[in-house]
Amino acid sequence: MRLATQILKDKKISERALVKAVNSDDFKRRNIFSLKHPEAVGIIKRYQLLLDKETESSQEIKVNKNPKHRDKRFGKKNIFKTLRKLEHGEEEE
Repeated sequence: MRLATQILKDKKISERALVKAVNSDDFKRRNIFSLKHPEAVGIIKRYQLLLDKETESSQEIKVNKNPKHRDKRFGKKNIFKTLRKLEHGEEEE
């Protein structure tokens, strides 16, 4: 318990990353049963980096107030297209 709190304070690692790393397959594959293992800190740091990337990524989406829809120029006209034209006051061809 003392080592876990020491890792959390010294290495600036979140509790969530520590728990994910300890419960991960990486710990099980390498037969790590203690946080004193030399590879344990590296695995915990890797999970912290993964969590940082997840929280940092934010996607900005541009929303146009007056979007222009692309109109298909090929093929025959369907009934909805002719109804839209009539609704908007355009003349039929």
